[in-house]
Amino acid sequence: MLRFFFCIFTLFTTLSIYSQNNKVAIDAQLFAEKNILNINQKITYYNTSKDTLHEIVLRNWANSYKDSETPLAKRLLEDYKTDFYFSKDEDRGYSQINSIKSKKENLTYHSPHHQKDIIYVNLKKSLKPKDSVTIALKYVIKIPNAKFTGSGKKDMDYYLQDWYISPAPYENNWVLDSHNNLNYQYNTPTNYHIKLKVPIGYQVHSAFHQQKEIGSDFLNYKLTGKNFVKANISITFLKSYLKVQTDKVNVITDFVSEDFDTTIQEEKMHQMISFLENHLGELPHKQILIEKETYNQNPIYELKYLPKILHPYKEQFTWELKFFKTLSAEYINQMILNDKYKYYCFTEGLEVYLFTKYVEENYPDSKLVGRLANIWGLKSMNIAKSKFTDKFSIVHQITARENLDQSLDTPLKDLSNYNKKVITPYKAGLSFIFLENYIGQEILQDAIKEYIHQNLNKISDPNDLMTILQKNSTKDISWFMEEWVESNKKIDHKISKATFKKDSVYITLKNKRSIKTPVSIYGLKNNEIKSKTWTDGFDDTKKIAIKNDNLDKVILNYENDYPEINNRNNWKNAKPKLFERPLKVKLLKDLNDPNAHQVFLNPEFAYNFYDGVILGVGIQNKAFIRKNFEYKLKPTYSTASGTLTGGFNFSYTVYPEKTNIFDVSFGMSGSNYHYTKDLNYNVFSPYFSIDFKQKNMRALGTNRITARFLGIHKEVAKGTEQTDEDKYQLLKVAYDYRKNQLINDYKLNISTEVATKFSKLTTDFRYRHLTNTKRPVEFRFYGGVFLRNTSTSDYFSFNQHTANDYLFELPYLGRSETSGLLTQQYIRSQGGFVTQNEPGFSNQWLTSINTSIGIIRWVEAFNNISLSKSKNESAFFDYEGGIRLNFIPDILEFYLPIYNKEGLLTKDGQYFKNIRFTVTLKAQPLIKFFKQQLF
Repeated sequence: MLRFFFCIFTLFTTLSIYSQNNKVAIDAQLFAEKNILNINQKITYYNTSKDTLHEIVLRNWANSYKDSETPLAKRLLEDYKTDFYFSKDEDRGYSQINSIKSKKENLTYHSPHHQKDIIYVNLKKSLKPKDSVTIALKYVIKIPNAKFTGSGKKDMDYYLQDWYISPAPYENNWVLDSHNNLNYQYNTPTNYHIKLKVPIGYQVHSAFHQQKEIGSDFLNYKLTGKNFVKANISITFLKSYLKVQTDKVNVITDFVSEDFDTTIQEEKMHQMISFLENHLGELPHKQILIEKETYNQNPIYELKYLPKILHPYKEQFTWELKFFKTLSAEYINQMILNDKYKYYCFTEGLEVYLFTKYVEENYPDSKLVGRLANIWGLKSMNIAKSKFTDKFSIVHQITARENLDQSLDTPLKDLSNYNKKVITPYKAGLSFIFLENYIGQEILQDAIKEYIHQNLNKISDPNDLMTILQKNSTKDISWFMEEWVESNKKIDHKISKATFKKDSVYITLKNKRSIKTPVSIYGLKNNEIKSKTWTDGFDDTKKIAIKNDNLDKVILNYENDYPEINNRNNWKNAKPKLFERPLKVKLLKDLNDPNAHQVFLNPEFAYNFYDGVILGVGIQNKAFIRKNFEYKLKPTYSTASGTLTGGFNFSYTVYPEKTNIFDVSFGMSGSNYHYTKDLNYNVFSPYFSIDFKQKNMRALGTNRITARFLGIHKEVAKGTEQTDEDKYQLLKVAYDYRKNQLINDYKLNISTEVATKFSKLTTDFRYRHLTNTKRPVEFRFYGGVFLRNTSTSDYFSFNQHTANDYLFELPYLGRSETSGLLTQQYIRSQGGFVTQNEPGFSNQWLTSINTSIGIIRWVEAFNNISLSKSKNESAFFDYEGGIRLNFIPDILEFYLPIYNKEGLLTKDGQYFKNIRFTVTLKAQPLIKFFKQQLF
């Protein structure tokens, strides 16, 4: 008996030790005039591992804002954000540690140079398993501007996230997570006791239990809480928060709309809390803090970037969706404690799943385009008929078709911005819906509740949910992790054949991809669902039979049970029609209609000197979701010549799954415009290209090989004999590489051209660096050599000044002009010189270096040098320099040359003719520029 009680005692003792939370006690004072927090802190750390520890690792994320060399600074640049890199010292932050002690003895500590926000603290005595150590710290925090990450000072208010020094988790090794602008710090459940002194006029808001004492000059707040994984605090100046008491939890918020009654908003908060309690269970804490700044860090993007006056949704609907998104995310974060660095998709997917359920339950008739769905001319479009919650599958399908999504098990730090913010949450949410449709809604929702109940207030593993699901379901779901979560495979099934017999329909299914996931088969009669059958995943083909209940059609995935990248081949009719898919012509681009051949018409506009204003219509099959085969016909009318012109393009693109190739595309294009007055040119060009995948999807860039055969035919004036310069063919093979970064941008092009009269090899290397004072420094090297040249003219020769665009690739407004304003158009190509010196052309080889450096804002100084060689002539060296007004790079620029080899150009009485300009009238570069500015 004694032995029995001893075992029970040992068991409870062990459990109590292993369930011990770390403790953090903070005594802090805010000095608002200097944006300073003075902090005295104690950390009680429990060694719950099996290892003996000789050091403790602390996260000092306040120091992430110290300079441009921290992991945070580098990450922000990777995210194409320059605010921090170019910020002033007063906007940045830091931490200044005065002492770290244990039992009043100073401890030695250090931070690696490459991780200034991590502190290694050496212990005086080794920390054995089950033991604890208390560390006392004194330090000062300079609070940064909140514009960098959302955490810090904004106007007069302070939004503090991960602001204090916290112990890193230990899981066989220390989790050394620096601040990487992910809005997340991995912490184990911790007990907090915080004393915070703020000046009169400030108020403190948090999810902790709060007490407030009023002093003569300061307010003293006491904040306490158990089993919290974060200690976010907001300190606002003369700004009150709304407190709404629901049945079991207090909602504290500043996220209140002024456009409709607050009473309605409070009722909605009750409704939302009740919804979340029904789906997840009761919140383990008594309060939840919901702030607009939290929403701004992770918004509904279509609502964020659309001006309020253009919103197609009612204000109450908009506010409710924003608030629910923020509330559900915070609710889930309190209910489910796991490592988001590993399992980011889990909580994000659950959030999207609940968002979908909430909208379907409360706004079942809401449309994707809101009130625009009722406008004449738009109401017949597929996008207008789509439900609001269809956006998740639509956006995922658009991205997956172009191979831009990442697998759901990709670590958080490795996700591209687009995947982190949009695609991974959407794809993960669709995954929950997939499971629900396959095993049943009740089984899924009960399993989620059971998982949460089992893991409340402790770190959990989402794989445990799959164990519960498998236990409660009669269906095998092993495919879910292996085929869907842990891979980036795409779903695409088709019905190869369907034979309708009296009693049964015999169906042959084809798996067009390598994924083996279940397939849903629907039987329809007059568009009414008569049956639904699931069949297990398979390789290649599978034959099944379903009951024929007077069915007139069978369709796969009819109700979007799972995210499929192509649904145009998902159905068969009992009585095949001559035209299975009728032709639909639309004036506006729309969502794909799997039941029709869609043709979209869009206006075309261009300009050149000889054609004048070019007006026309683009006839294309390209919808919002990309197809493998796409075409565009572009008949146009040239107002200056009064003739019909235009072009065309046909392309077929495939996206291999298991290779380093991103896409393979081949097709043909052609165009017919004028190259001089009343004389046109025709270009016909079959092409082939291979794009390679980036090793890191966070990095933007290009890695491409292209091959083009060009047949060019130039019309000649009557009475003029056609020469080899008027009708010619050549093969061009090129390799393009670009490492697109804000601070260091690299471009490399290597190409070769092979024609009857010549063959040549060229290289064009460009490097752009942005200094920490925002001054751009550019360097370009161009080198070209003829491998063979039997041409008797300079038509195909290298040009140091203005490239003879015999491939008709460059956007010249007046390509044949020899005088006048249009001859001053500048396109940096070949030699890249602004001024023209004799001889200009070289028929053997040419090298050139073009440089520029910023002086102030858009004013830059440029310098060019070149060395060229023609047959039977000595090498020719040339140079020039001047001022570049770079208003919009490659779109609007002016070049003012000052000197060249012949002397000063400013003495020239016709200096104006030496000025060159760059202007782009094409829509695509302009759209790309404005998108970069917006996003």
